Amino acid sequence: MGGIKILQEIFFYFIVYSFIGWTLEVIYHFKKQKRFVNRGFLHGPVCPIYGSSAVFIVMLLSPLKENIFTLFIGGFIIASIMELITGFLLEYLFDTRWWDYSEDKFNLWGYVCLKFSLYWGILTIFFLNFAHPLVENLWSFISAGLTNFILIAITFILVLDAVITINNMVHFKKILAEFQSTTKELKENIALVKNEKVKKLAIKKLQKRNKKLRSLQAKLVDRINSRQRTWLANYPTLKSKKFKNIIEELKTKIQKRKNNNF
Repeated sequence: MGGIKILQEIFFYFIVYSFIGWTLEVIYHFKKQKRFVNRGFLHGPVCPIYGSSAVFIVMLLSPLKENIFTLFIGGFIIASIMELITGFLLEYLFDTRWWDYSEDKFNLWGYVCLKFSLYWGILTIFFLNFAHPLVENLWSFISAGLTNFILIAITFILVLDAVITINNMVHFKKILAEFQSTTKELKENIALVKNEKVKKLAIKKLQKRNKKLRSLQAKLVDRINSRQRTWLANYPTLKSKKFKNIIEELKTKIQKRKNNNF
C-alpha cells in the first residue's frame, strides 16, 4: 500500500508541474507574441516535459536542497537531458523538430542551449526551496480524500489525450510525406513543360497531370485538422530535415485558403 501511495504522490506532482509548466510557456510566449499561444502538444493545459523534469528533480535533488550550488548544477543537468531526449525522440519518431536553438550560442544539436539550461538551474533553487513545499502541503491536504477518483480520472483523460495527439502527429507526418511527393512531381513536370524538346502532346498530358496534382494538394490541405493547424501557428520554428521546405509551403497554402475565405 505504501508503494501505491508513493506512486500516487509522484503522479500528482507530475500533473501539477505539467500544468505549471504549461502556464509558464503560455506567459512567456504571450509576452513575446502578444497573444495566447497553446504551446502544449496535448489538447489539455499540460506540458509533460516540465512535469517529468520536476519529478526527477524532486526525487534526485530533494536530499540536497540545502546546497544551492548542487541544486543549480543538478537542475541544469536534469532539465537539459530531458529536453535533449524529448527533442530527439520527437524528431526521430515524427521527422519534425518542434523547437530549435541552433541560432542560440552554446547549443547542443539545436535541442538544448546554455541560456535556457541556466534558467532551469536557477528555477530549480526556487522550485525546491519555495514552490515544492507548497505543493507537498497541497498533496497532504487532498491525499486523504478523493485521491483515487481524481487521479484515475486525470489518468484516463491524459491517456486519451496522448492517444489522440500521437494519432494526430502520425497523420500529420503522412500529410507531409504526400505533400512532398506531389510537390516534387509538380516541379519535375513544370521543368519538362518548359523544355522545348518535349512534344506538344506530352505537354498537354503533363499539364493535365499537374492540374490533378494541385487538386490533390488542395485536398491534403483540407485534411489538416484544427489541432495540426494550431501546431503550425504556435510553433513558428517547426521544421523538418526530411521534409525541408514542405512545412513552410503548407503554411503558405493554409494562409491563402484562409484569406480567400474572407
